[in-house]
Amino acid sequence: MNHKHIAISILVGCLLVSFVILIKFGLGNTEGDKSVSPNVSREENRLLYGSEKADIVIVEFSDFECPFCARLHPTLKKIVDESDGKIAWEYRHLPLPNHRNAKTAAIISECVARNVGIDEFWSFSDLLFTNVSSLSPETISL
Repeated sequence: MNHKHIAISILVGCLLVSFVILIKFGLGNTEGDKSVSPNVSREENRLLYGSEKADIVIVEFSDFECPFCARLHPTLKKIVDESDGKIAWEYRHLPLPNHRNAKTAAIISECVARNVGIDEFWSFSDLLFTNVSSLSPETISL
């Protein structure tokens, strides 16, 4: 099996797992999360890697403490980089309850994106995924 088949297999597996989690936890509930400001639009706050005008957008639900997400991260980056602007990647947080530091990492990464910029968010996410096995409050802090 070549690297392309492995990457596609990982991507399909992650998408299936994300779908199952969405179904299991009812994240498709139209009532929404009351903690999110109604004035905040997803379009205004997208964590997008690649071209805004891409024909295809891969939406990833991910957890900074997940070793499988860490393995997928560079693959998605490579797919977008090699797509000549045809594919973009949108990151969405899905910190799992059994990963103690994932929610904190997600919150801090959002602060980085909003206060420093989207490029810095992606650099910070690279750093977090590089240290996924030793993620702690000390390694998360800037």
